[in-house]
Amino acid sequence: MADAVEKEGGSPCSVDFGDGDEPSPPPADADEEPGVSHGGGPENIREPTFQEGIMRPMRVHSALKSSKNFEDFRRNRPFKFLHMYSGPNDPLGQAIKIEAAKNRLETVVLSLDNKIDQTLDLSKPSSSTAIKQEVARGEWDYTHAGFPCGSFSMARHNATPGQPGPVRDKANIYGYQGNTPQQQAEADRGTRMATQAGDIYQEQVRACEARKVPPLATLENPPGSEESGGAWDLPELQKALEETKGVKIPYHSCAFMVKEKQRFLKPGVWAGRLSGIEKLQKVCRCPAWIKHVPLIGKQMTSLAAEYPQGLAEAVAKEVVASWKKTLNLEWWRYQIETKAQEVGDLQKKWLENEDNKSKAADTRPPPQKRAAAMAFKIDNIESDDMA
Repeated sequence: MADAVEKEGGSPCSVDFGDGDEPSPPPADADEEPGVSHGGGPENIREPTFQEGIMRPMRVHSALKSSKNFEDFRRNRPFKFLHMYSGPNDPLGQAIKIEAAKNRLETVVLSLDNKIDQTLDLSKPSSSTAIKQEVARGEWDYTHAGFPCGSFSMARHNATPGQPGPVRDKANIYGYQGNTPQQQAEADRGTRMATQAGDIYQEQVRACEARKVPPLATLENPPGSEESGGAWDLPELQKALEETKGVKIPYHSCAFMVKEKQRFLKPGVWAGRLSGIEKLQKVCRCPAWIKHVPLIGKQMTSLAAEYPQGLAEAVAKEVVASWKKTLNLEWWRYQIETKAQEVGDLQKKWLENEDNKSKAADTRPPPQKRAAAMAFKIDNIESDDMA
């Protein structure tokens, strides 16, 4: 997929792999607390399989087929996180790798950001289309996009010398009628990045539902205000969240910066589908001696755009908890399928054998025939129980 994302040059997107080489844990328990991540690389994309109407990505299917037991599957099955607009450091990706490592889950993190690769342009529709196609195949286990909020910024509505003014408000969410061509182009680009992120989010939820695993797809952006509005006021995002039953959780960055003396009183909204997302709802309770750094100027707003470590770790815990459930669901479904197939094969061989005997000569006494019929019924009962 990385090669398919729209770029101006030929440099590759950033791919970050988990590492480590620890032994596997014991039972398939979603609440277990084991220990270290292993490396896993991106595969050639192949179409998913379908079993009993449930979509199964080919990478998962291959891992299941090649694994003799649950611990093999844990090692062979990588969990993949796609982080769009990750920023240059991607603290969320790092936190997910660490949390996954504690639970001995394989991880692959793909961080997409123009500050990592200046040839990358996620605002182009072709980039969104390429990502959506891969997401629809179930190739990602979690997607997140904290798309740029510049054109939606409340700060622009406060006249500041040397700083750009607003290009939209809540009543004119797609842009002011009096915008210059340059201002409207900025508004359009911001709208496009937000709505395309919403499309990918929605596609990821659909893919998780088709796989019958816990949905894992989120978006993040500031809340805006009643006057200035925000990205959440775009009808496209409202529709995406409504149709996927996504929720919006408000928080303050400083509530996750308890180890810092200088904190950002920056409101945010984490939205979408993530089990335990309500745990992110924390507001400022900083003591009076804490200094909140004013978010004035591009340098300060850029610094504040990076997720606090505490927030990244809180999200990572919930993501990995869902991944552990997914691991168990995939494994035990496959066990039921394969064991049911084994029973079916035995039945088939038994019937073929009986047919051959019948063709040769049916000389068995009646009790033996009744016993054979009874065995067939027992096989059928076992098959029903296993399905």
